Amino acid sequence: MTGRRSIITHSKSYYKLVSLLFALLVLNFSSTYAQRIAEDLLWIENSVQVNSSIDQAWSVLADFAGVGEFHALYDETILLTGNPSSVELGAERESLIPDGMFNLIQKERVVDLVDGAYFTYEVYDSDKSSMESMLVTYGVLMDEAGNVRIYNHITLEDGSRVWKNFSKRKKNRESEISLMSYKHRIETGESEKDIKILKKWYALNEKKGPDRELLATTDLKVN
Repeated sequence: MTGRRSIITHSKSYYKLVSLLFALLVLNFSSTYAQRIAEDLLWIENSVQVNSSIDQAWSVLADFAGVGEFHALYDETILLTGNPSSVELGAERESLIPDGMFNLIQKERVVDLVDGAYFTYEVYDSDKSSMESMLVTYGVLMDEAGNVRIYNHITLEDGSRVWKNFSKRKKNRESEISLMSYKHRIETGESEKDIKILKKWYALNEKKGPDRELLATTDLKVN
């Protein structure tokens, strides 16, 4: 009987050890997989100061349905579901985006929202499958100096290092132009979809030249 108890005890210890080793293996695999996913993500962050109140800036950012009327990077936006007056969680739109000789058609859905502060949409359908993993955030805040700023975050999964560097430059340029479009709309109430004219307006308006705080990075720890 004593020998049998000893065998059972050893068996239990063996199974506990195997279970522990298996758990450690799974944990290590998960950590490695998460790290590889993080390395494949492209993160772009830009911000720009606007001469307005937070409420005024938000009212323009929140025009999820009508952004195609004034945004330089959109030909047209069509609201599929949601409130035509302001962004809301779950709202969807179809966007026609100039892409060379043709328009890129993609569908976007709001997946996160803090009213008056920011919203995030995902691209859930696109002519370019690589865009379907993209998350885009627009928001407004007041910085430490008391200035109102609007910002843009873009996160997408990307491929090789060469392609990532190309995408980084392209997406950063689009992010900057996007913020210029919103800034122009917020401060003038007008539409300007000619990118050259928009850039000229921005440079003249900012006297100091392009905002040096604009940045692009693949560092996921950026604040």
